[in-house]
Amino acid sequence: MGVGEAGKTPEFVLRNLHPGSTYNVTITTNSEVSKPRMMKWDDASLYKTAWSVFSTLTQGEYVVSEPRIVVETDTAASIVFQPLKHLGSVQYQIRYTPVEGPSIETKEYNEESLQCPKFGCEWMCALVFNLPQRPREYSFEVRAKVDGHWNKWTPIARRPWNLLERACSINPPQHFVDNIGNREFMREVDISSAQTPLSPTVWRYLVVVDSRQSDYSSIDITKLADKAASDYDNTPYYITASLSPEQVHENIEFRLGDGVVHGGYLNYPLKESQTDPRWTLVPMSQMENEILEPRLKTCGFTEEGNFECDMPLAEFISYIPLWIKTALVLFFSMVVFCFCIMLACGLRRFCENPNQTKESSIMYYHNESPNTQATTREYRKVERREFRPADMEARLRFLEE
Repeated sequence: MGVGEAGKTPEFVLRNLHPGSTYNVTITTNSEVSKPRMMKWDDASLYKTAWSVFSTLTQGEYVVSEPRIVVETDTAASIVFQPLKHLGSVQYQIRYTPVEGPSIETKEYNEESLQCPKFGCEWMCALVFNLPQRPREYSFEVRAKVDGHWNKWTPIARRPWNLLERACSINPPQHFVDNIGNREFMREVDISSAQTPLSPTVWRYLVVVDSRQSDYSSIDITKLADKAASDYDNTPYYITASLSPEQVHENIEFRLGDGVVHGGYLNYPLKESQTDPRWTLVPMSQMENEILEPRLKTCGFTEEGNFECDMPLAEFISYIPLWIKTALVLFFSMVVFCFCIMLACGLRRFCENPNQTKESSIMYYHNESPNTQATTREYRKVERREFRPADMEARLRFLEE
């Protein structure tokens, strides 16, 4: 199909081609080309012809792979996916569609804006927050833009991190984040005023907001986390952004509380619009990041056969699938029910026969004549009692007297 406008180069789109194939494409003009000819030839039509060789990409090339929603809250969803292996610039975009309503597309993200908060993470991390409804009410998709062309949308599956995977994603907010884009809750800061020495061993620079008033308060690096985790742990300081050494060296313009994700951390709006918060720039190396990142918690049996678990019981139960929990509850309920039935039957028998007397019958057969047979049944009671050793001794003394 040819598409052309006056004064512009025509564009041609060939559809229904096979993936991973090579084609020789020839283009011929539709009208005769009239040129002055020095020699007389037979009447023939002359046309302009051009040809070239084109190849189609393989199936699924430049399509975002392994997109998944790993963490969900009531108003946000944390998404990860594998980056495309392309030498040029790649742009990404996310689209989410409610059950009833039009689709909403996010802005275009480059790879720098999709950095994860942990060192050595092989994923691209994105955050969609302040959703009017729960994330379960939306279907999410992602696509990539390579060499100026958008590829097809890829559905995003819901697959949380499991125990054997390294959790590498943005921690979503637990509630609706207010004052997004409100400049009264932002503060423009000068990165160079932190006077942090540049070092080749530094991986990232963490922008830490401190709500304490004392200027001499120290920061425990093992407690550094994003705002949602810091509020849960009642820590007075939190990481609001993560900057690269190049950004710090160039002294980029930066605002506290701009509501944008920087290096895997959401820059939450400030709590108070009238006060200037204390902030600092913490250099983070690879080794310090390993200290900051908690190690993988596992549960299982050791070589000696002992069961060891690194996580609390409540956290361990949260990783058990729902159907296993339901089966265990039903099995335990059946065991308790059967035990109660057996206990009730035992108490009932004891109340009906407190002396533990058992009736038994013995049948005797005898022949009165060769042709007849009679049966005699004798009933007698058998009483069972248990004597303690003291009772036995008292009985023996009574018999001796």
